[in-house]
Amino acid sequence: MASVPDHEHRVLDTLLAMVIADGDVDPDELSTVSKTYAELTGTEVEMETLEWRARMRMAKSDPLALPSNVGEGLEADAKRRIFVAALSIAEADGFVLEEEEELLTRLRGALALPEQTYREVVEGRAASH
Repeated sequence: MASVPDHEHRVLDTLLAMVIADGDVDPDELSTVSKTYAELTGTEVEMETLEWRARMRMAKSDPLALPSNVGEGLEADAKRRIFVAALSIAEADGFVLEEEEELLTRLRGALALPEQTYREVVEGRAASH
């Protein structure tokens, strides 16, 4: 099995946390993870693997915990792209729940995104829908 860099594991864990934020493993959200993870990392993950990993996360004592070092070693553009991907996952089933909004806010902090960047991303997404 090929080795996956640590930052890619952190990105995938972060995106899967967004999938399960509403307490469910939604196929539309997993599809968005698959697409955006491949775009972010160049690595494809099978849907079955994503579903299994999401269900394993749900079984953890703190399933919505974000990797403390999710943004470590990443440039500002990569951090922004991770946040946009997380927002896309939250929107994939047609609406963003309060739990997803809370996780997005925590992710913004974990990525050390400036408030201005956060607002631009969220407002930009809202304007495009």
